[in-house]
Amino acid sequence: MAMTKCKSCQAEVSKDAESCPKCGAVLKKKGSPFLKGCLVVVILICACIGGCVMLMGKAVSDVDKEKKATIARAEAAPISDVTWEEIDAIYNLKSTYTELQKKEHWKNYEGKKVKWSGSVSSVGETFGTMSLQVKLNPSSFSSDVLVRLKPTEREKAVALREGNLVTFVGILDDWGTLMPVTLDQGVIVAE
Repeated sequence: MAMTKCKSCQAEVSKDAESCPKCGAVLKKKGSPFLKGCLVVVILICACIGGCVMLMGKAVSDVDKEKKATIARAEAAPISDVTWEEIDAIYNLKSTYTELQKKEHWKNYEGKKVKWSGSVSSVGETFGTMSLQVKLNPSSFSSDVLVRLKPTEREKAVALREGNLVTFVGILDDWGTLMPVTLDQGVIVAE
């Protein structure tokens, strides 16, 4: 039998003893195997959650970096020859293209810089992002294009009124069946 010394009275005591037979000092704290198991499970769960959060943060960071790099490349690129009429023929409400065909066509347009003109439908700001909605088709009910403006465009945006003719440059970002075509990194061009 292995022996140890009591920390209180220095008497020789069995390592398996829970208390010193001489002075009664507690040598081993009783621990429930169930509680020890629960503690291990909690530690493992916390480690898994922490790992998942780190991976998700890295994934979001990678997507943000990729999007920023794409925007930087597009901003540096010259204005493309993509016309509103070309986009409208595919993405208007009366289009006979299927959703799948529209998605395939969008691969040719996404990320391209365009310069178009139309009449202001509205100018607004949501969650710190300024947006300019523009009608390019006179028969449109509300707007054909949503331009997310750069923060540097605030002064120009504030000066716009509904119905004003506006020329803008932006990067083709998204399309929707019921939503207008969306441009990112928009700039209002003074002419």
